[in-house]
Amino acid sequence: MKNNSKFKFLLVLIFAVFYQQYFSKTVYAKEGLISEDEQAIFISQAWLDGATTATKVENGDASTISQAGSISKYICTLAVADLVAEKKLSFDDSLATLLPEFDHPDAEQITLRNILSNRSGLITQLKQVIKADPAFPDSNISALQAANRIINKKPGTMPGKQFDYLLINWVLLQAILEHVEKKPIADILEGRVFTPAE
Repeated sequence: MKNNSKFKFLLVLIFAVFYQQYFSKTVYAKEGLISEDEQAIFISQAWLDGATTATKVENGDASTISQAGSISKYICTLAVADLVAEKKLSFDDSLATLLPEFDHPDAEQITLRNILSNRSGLITQLKQVIKADPAFPDSNISALQAANRIINKKPGTMPGKQFDYLLINWVLLQAILEHVEKKPIADILEGRVFTPAE
C-alpha cells in the first residue's frame, strides 16, 4: 500500500515538473521581476534555500538558487503521504492536534485534508505584512512563526467548503511536517522524497 501511494504521488510530481518545464516561460528569480507573493514562497524556509538570484533558471547548475514555485507543494505532499502511510499522521487530524502552537479560532475544525485540498477557509494577510515589513520574505523565522503572522485571526469560510489556492496552506503544511518530524523541512524532504527517489 505504501509503495503504491508513493508511486502515484511520484507520477503526479513527474507530470507537474514536465508541465512547468515545457509550458512555463523562462523565469528570472531576481527581486523586482517577481511579485511579492511569489517572493514569499521562501518565508517558511522551503526546500530550496534562499529567495533571489540573477541567474537565469534555464542556464543554472546544481548550485543555482531559484524559485521552487508550486512544485514544492507536490514534494511536501509526498512527505505527508509517507507519514500518513506510516500512521504518524491522518488526513482527518485537526490543525489543533497537528500544530498545537498555531493560534487560530478555527484550528479545531480545519483538517489536514482541508489544507492539502486548499479548502482550509483561512484568510491571508500576507500583502499587509509585506507592506508593513518589506524584509519579511527574507527573514529566518520558522514556518510556524510565519503562519501565525500571515494568517488572519478572524474566523474564515467553513473548512472544506470553499476552494482558495493560498500560499498560507503550504506554509502550514511545512510547519506540520517540521512539528511531526522534529527537524528542518530540507532534511525531511531529503530523507522522505529525494533520497528514496534517487
